[in-house]
Amino acid sequence: MQIIDSKYNKGFSSVTIQTPIGHFTGKAYLHPDDKEIGTCYTGWRIAEQRALIKYYKAHIRKEKNIIKGIIEFYDYFPSQDNVEVYENLYYQHTNQIKDWKRKIQENLDNIKNIEDTIEQRKKQKQNKIN
Repeated sequence: MQIIDSKYNKGFSSVTIQTPIGHFTGKAYLHPDDKEIGTCYTGWRIAEQRALIKYYKAHIRKEKNIIKGIIEFYDYFPSQDNVEVYENLYYQHTNQIKDWKRKIQENLDNIKNIEDTIEQRKKQKQNKIN
């Protein structure tokens, strides 16, 4: 996975990542109150996190389709001999979804940390003015 494009223009940032399953673009907009604090790098960091979230959500959709296929296949070809195989496949893909959701939460936490840092900088700047 690699960043293939990043843009910044008047408070708008975007980052596009290339992955084995496609390109994903994340976007971030600078809040008008943050113009003195925010930078293009901050916007790019948030946009990158959002692109990664899109990538992880695409994996979740893929895993859900696989699970749906496993269930449909079992419904069409029920066999006591293969129950364990179906269950193992089902749980393997269900656990993969949990892993992708955990990664999404990590990215959301990263965005929150960036936003908290911006707020701290705003407060520090305000304290210097007063």
